[in-house]
Amino acid sequence: MLTTGYLVEKKLLRWRTEMKNRMNFKKVIIMLICIFSLTGFYCSTAPKTTTSTTTSTTSSTTGTFAADVQPIFTNSCATGSCHVTGSKTVPLDLTSGNAYTNIYNITSTQDPTKKYVVPSSSATSYLYIKLTGAGVTGTQMPKGGSLTQTQIDTIKSWIDAGALNN
Repeated sequence: MLTTGYLVEKKLLRWRTEMKNRMNFKKVIIMLICIFSLTGFYCSTAPKTTTSTTTSTTSSTTGTFAADVQPIFTNSCATGSCHVTGSKTVPLDLTSGNAYTNIYNITSTQDPTKKYVVPSSSATSYLYIKLTGAGVTGTQMPKGGSLTQTQIDTIKSWIDAGALNN
């Protein structure tokens, strides 16, 4: 005949084994989650796609005004006495904080038949025309130099994407 102490001890041993197995299982699950998250394993097998804006001449991604377009103006246009606040010779202020409101859907002072930036239409935007020199009134900008093709494409893409103030 089995004693009560023996049965209690046997149940306690079985309980410990069960708990040990559960803890090991939990550890294995946690370890697998860590491994999968560190290696980039995902349940989805769908291929990742990238989106790009295609223009008639080049393919590039659309930048933002603050991060991509304004730095071009700051470094190449709003310098010295050109396109800065208070310039008596150049009426268009392209300094940071002023440029967007001075060009977005604003009629050009040099060619009143055009707007500096026509949202989604670089071809009719006077700013883009001045940068490329195609059919421009006056001289191509910037004076005394030119922007790189990448810089011009950045401005073109931004205009063609709607010229957002972002």
